[in-house]
Amino acid sequence: MINADIHYITRSINRNDGSFAVDYILNDDSYEVKVKNDIKDAIRPMLRFTNSYDGSAKTSGHFGFFRQVCSNGLHIANMVVSFNQKHTKGVNEVVIPKIGEMIGQFMSNEFYSIEKKFEVLAASELNGYNEIQAFVKKVCDETKIFKFEASDKNPLPSSTSKVVIDSIIKESLLLESKPNLWLGYNAFNEILHNGFVKSFDIQKSFDARIFETVLEMAN
Repeated sequence: MINADIHYITRSINRNDGSFAVDYILNDDSYEVKVKNDIKDAIRPMLRFTNSYDGSAKTSGHFGFFRQVCSNGLHIANMVVSFNQKHTKGVNEVVIPKIGEMIGQFMSNEFYSIEKKFEVLAASELNGYNEIQAFVKKVCDETKIFKFEASDKNPLPSSTSKVVIDSIIKESLLLESKPNLWLGYNAFNEILHNGFVKSFDIQKSFDARIFETVLEMAN
């Protein structure tokens, strides 16, 4: 049974390949973490389960984080939730009986250790437009998420690169903070979630690759 003190909201995401995901976002204030103690920049634990409508794939799940300011999921946690058989029934019938136990394990093992890494990123500032642009280029070059340059003959930022750069600047103004690696990671994450039509596994793989790349730049 679910602990009566645990509250969550759900959202569903569909793919054209017949797969779908259901996100369980913990909605209790006790689970909320504010990055750099900024009331505008809060994250909560999120549990994502993926499945297929025809039952051809096994139900699988992993934990991550939900960032409220941009409504994006951050899929960098290592804790994976797996089931040994295929499920054709609704995801709720798989998740609900065990959600309280799984949340407790995640909070004990990973949540706060990863949150500390977020703080490291938030403390690493990007000073000026040129440094922001250099950051975006380095992440693009190392992760291969997309090409930084507009073309082989034009070294200026591509339209997608400009979106990332503008997002970093926009969020720094919104949060009244200096541009930093935390905002940089989230700007790439927003592109990954809203600009790319990729499978859930590929999306998660890119998310983790981007996060590790940015974290290395902070250390």
